[in-house]
Amino acid sequence: MLLRALYWGEEVNKNFDVSVEGTRIASERRAVPPEKRFVSVDYPIPEALTRGKEKVIVRFETMGTDAFVYEVRTLAQ
Repeated sequence: MLLRALYWGEEVNKNFDVSVEGTRIASERRAVPPEKRFVSVDYPIPEALTRGKEKVIVRFETMGTDAFVYEVRTLAQ
């Protein structure tokens, strides 16, 4: 399973963590050139965090700079 997040491409140099069920799965820095379009980023979710569950808690936690997240989906790989 993976988590797909949609960001605005001009929102760069952000600093936040992504967690699922209280476990950090990514530290995002968005240190990329700005783009005038939406961009998606995929984060693999360890199977142990979703096994046997119908729902999970996803958290985006800022580390000094806010980041707008426009859409979040979980997808089967």
